[in-house]
Parts: sequence; structure tokens; C-alpha cells
Amino acid sequence: MHTTLQDAQAVDYQPMLLLTAPWQENGLPGVCEALYTDRVAWFGTSSAVVKTRPFAWTYVDRSLHTFIVRVDSCLGSKDAPPKTAVLYQYAKDGQLERRLQLPLGGATLAIPAFAVEGGYLYLLDGVEQGSGGIAARLRKIDLDSGISQWTILLEDFPKGFDNLVVHPHGTPYLVFRSGLVIEIAPDTGQIARSWSLEIDENLRNARIAANGTLYVTTSSLLSCDLRSGKCARLFEKRGCGEFLGVDDAGNAYFVGEGLVDRVSPDGSLARYRLEGVVAQQGIWISFWNEEKQELTVKHWDIGGRYLQSVTLHPPENSIFAGVPRIVHTDGESLYVYDGTTLYRYSPDGQFEAMQSLGAQFPPDQAQNETDYLSPIHSYAMLHPGGPAVDRSGRLYVPVAAPEGLQLLRFSLNITQSGP
Repeated sequence: MHTTLQDAQAVDYQPMLLLTAPWQENGLPGVCEALYTDRVAWFGTSSAVVKTRPFAWTYVDRSLHTFIVRVDSCLGSKDAPPKTAVLYQYAKDGQLERRLQLPLGGATLAIPAFAVEGGYLYLLDGVEQGSGGIAARLRKIDLDSGISQWTILLEDFPKGFDNLVVHPHGTPYLVFRSGLVIEIAPDTGQIARSWSLEIDENLRNARIAANGTLYVTTSSLLSCDLRSGKCARLFEKRGCGEFLGVDDAGNAYFVGEGLVDRVSPDGSLARYRLEGVVAQQGIWISFWNEEKQELTVKHWDIGGRYLQSVTLHPPENSIFAGVPRIVHTDGESLYVYDGTTLYRYSPDGQFEAMQSLGAQFPPDQAQNETDYLSPIHSYAMLHPGGPAVDRSGRLYVPVAAPEGLQLLRFSLNITQSGP
């Protein structure tokens, strides 16, 4: 079956705050403590800025339990190699069920993926070799004890090992960009077999649905049979971002810069905008209308109850330099950043003050590479593997905030009251 992707329609949603985990907790090191910090002056206040980007990866299992892995030092930095990651497990109602430290070792350069099935964590990371190359390391870890059941190191395989999927029956597979699939015996960690998917171009993302169907993305979304390797093209991606997965209704989800796209089986495209996200004094999300040159900021309480909406405009005889977004609130003011300048507004939308920050504060384009932790900068972590979608179609998005790592859950297609 092949469908044509139809034009996007804006759809509303309901956010809920599930967690806030401080950057420093229980004696664990803070994010990139070994790297230097700068200070940024904003409206008479001087605050420390840590020059790094923290990472988090999210996974939701078939029972709708949520798992999030965060790294407690600067992942990928040879000056401050990560030694510890932390796994959080949350129940369907958002209650914390488990917090588990995961030793990484100083050679870890990346955590491309993880999955949870049957009480076990399957953790895939990239390990630096003495020759300067990178090998894939896959571990099976018991969630109750934290003890590794087995570890395998794959050195002689093609690059692009960032796709790990675990079948609902508990069998893990590594899916390479070339289409190579490696099946791992879940009990021993030995390679059971390998074969290639029938694709004519390199794939980027691979996800497995609750029914065991494998979905991969090239320039299109394809559904593949894991046993035979045969694939069927569903639709061309046409501007959609990184593939998140497919829910039980067959809707496919993608994440891009400030956007989440949902494509239904008939090809219709719904678009959810996440340009600015702040979970302080409730949940605040901003939406930029370039044609009208106005920024709409919606406000919910942390449980998802809609409170109000306010529209912000640039100061008189001025325009925003880039796409503005809310980055902070202190309960008395709303702070908006456009890439070069920080603006302060009253809760009812009245402009109060502005200050050019320039190089003191991270430019928007840095979000794909290096972000800064600052008391006046919250942002959605939309990097590959950051957000996740569950089988019911709810979206999970980690947020880097001054208070720590936060996780928001969005129920989509909710009709809101209020403006």
C-alpha cells in the first residue's frame, strides 16, 4: 500500500509534567562539571552558564511504563567522558517506580538507543577503540538488580549502528543503515543470524510496533517483515523529521525542529508545534505566527488543565531578529528569546524590557550541536531518541530546564477550552 502525504493541519494537545530530576542529586556529578562555565548578565542579574548540552533518551514499553535515560557528564567529550547514566522508570500515572545508575566507563561516546522488554534493559552505546574507531556495545541489564546479564561488542560491522529494536517476544535486533539486520539471542547475547532488508537506499530510523512489525525510514516510511526482509513503501516522508514510531492505530510520528508530525494511515498530516517549552509555574508553550508577527503563549497547570493564553508582540518600532520562543518565567514575568535578544513581558502580555545578549547566550542554531544550561533557558530536547510515542499515541518530550531534567507527556487531539 502506498499513500500520498496530504497537507498538514494544526492540532491541539494537552501537556502534563511527569518528572523533574535535578542535575545534581544523591552525590552524582552535575552535567559537565569538568567543562568551563561563563556568566551571563540579564536585567541586572549575573548567572552561571554551563557550556554543554545534556542528553536524555525516552522509551515507552507496551504496558505504557515510561523510561528515560540521562547522562550525568558531558557525553562525547574527551575532556569529560561520562562515567554514569541514570535510568528512571515511571508508571502510567506518572509515579516514579525505579531509579537505577548505569555505569558507562570512560570510553562511551554516544548512547544511540535503548529498549526495555520483560524486565530487562537493552542498552546500546558507542565505545571508542584504541585504534580510534568506534564499536557498538550492547548490554542486557536486569532492572531489579542492575546487574548486566551479558555484553557484546561489535567491531567488524558497518557504521550506522544506532537502531536497536526489541521484539515483543524479547528478541533484540540491531538494524544498520545499510539494511543489515543482526538478531541477538536474548538468553546468551550471541549473534543468532544476520540478513538484509530489501531496500534500495540507506535507512535512517528503525522502530518496532507492539504487533512486531518493523518500520524503517529512508526517503519514505516502509513496513518490513523481520523474517523475510521484504518491505512495503507506505508514503514519502516529504519534510517529516526523525521517525519516532507507530501507535496501535497505525499513525506514524516524526519529530523535527520545534515540530512533531503525525501521519495517519490515509496519509493525512497533523502538526504539533513545540517551538518554546517551559515547565515553571505550570507549563508554558509558545507558538510563533510569522505572518502576524505575534507570539502566542499558552499556559497549563502541571496536571494539564488549561489556564490561559496571552499574545506577545515585539516592542514598538522593532521586530524579532529570529523565531522568538519562551525560555523562562519566574511567576512575575515571561522571558522570550529570539536568538540575540532577551525580552521581558508581564503575565498579561505587556512589554517591559529588552536586553541584547549576543554571544553571552546560545544562538538558536546551536540547539542541534551544543546547548547551554542557564537559569533563563529551558528548551525541548528534540534530538534523535529524545522524544518517544506510546502505543496509544501520547507523546513524551524531555526538557532541559534550570531545575533539572523534565519530562512532559502530551495527549494529542485534545480540544482545549479558552482562546
